[in-house]
Amino acid sequence: MTLSDKEYLALKKSAEECGISPTQRLKNLAFDHLNDQNNYPFEVQKSLGELVHILRGVGNNINQIARYSNTVKEAWDEEKALEHLIFLEQEIQKFLNKKNL
Repeated sequence: MTLSDKEYLALKKSAEECGISPTQRLKNLAFDHLNDQNNYPFEVQKSLGELVHILRGVGNNINQIARYSNTVKEAWDEEKALEHLIFLEQEIQKFLNKKNL
């Protein structure tokens, strides 16, 4: 199989964005497809990873607030807040596992 100049340039650009060679990028894409994995652009993967990291940080902050709330004996529904964070993380995972169309 031979790539046209336009196809090769697109592949090369995609590979550079991922920091790998065009051959490795093509191989990764092929096996991702064969393994039914999603192949999101590097920027999307990075942003979603950062979002999950932020959500986990928020979860830690909620735990600290709950601990303080217990110390001063004020009621605060930390379980509901944690449920929302878990829901958000699950939605991100569903999005990542959904097939690209």
